[in-house]
Amino acid sequence: MKMEPKKRSYPKTTSKKTSSRDVTFSYNVRICSIEVMICKEAFLTVHGLQIHARRVRNLQHQMKQGFAVPKEDGRGKHGNYPHKFQDEAVQSVREFLNAIPKYNSHYSRQQNPNKVYLDCDLTIASLFQDKYSEYCKEKQVPAVSESKFREIFVSEFNIGFKLPKSDTCSKCDGFLIAINNPELCAEEVTEKKLQ
Repeated sequence: MKMEPKKRSYPKTTSKKTSSRDVTFSYNVRICSIEVMICKEAFLTVHGLQIHARRVRNLQHQMKQGFAVPKEDGRGKHGNYPHKFQDEAVQSVREFLNAIPKYNSHYSRQQNPNKVYLDCDLTIASLFQDKYSEYCKEKQVPAVSESKFREIFVSEFNIGFKLPKSDTCSKCDGFLIAINNPELCAEEVTEKKLQ
């Protein structure tokens, strides 16, 4: 694609006397080291841009502004993020997650030595709603949303939740129920005997 100054202009009879077009673009394709001029539609088809003609318009606009090569994509680099969480709020999540008590696994220490576990009664949602909200009020720091809390929990920390204890036998479970509910037991069975 080459940019050239327009060769001629025709005066208009309307109120707008001058044309808004100040340059002409020519489209070329190289065939066996020979440049052949083609129309814009053929140029778009050769490069597979029939649906994305706006890309060519953007390049033309940049060429008019004096860029020799296309500008780098500027999406996400503007610095204007009105919904971005404050660094202090994000740091409060990290401090909270570092402060809660965690357990090392007895079984999978060799496969994943850095993984730690939280109590089986907790979930990410209950951590956020019950504990993190209280933590922020107590420390008087801004809180993040639950989705941001979950994102930090999953991406920055190697934390899992313990499975409920399932390695107790039925006899021990029966004794524990009897100790906790003495009114269900016969009178001759004492708590000391059960223990």
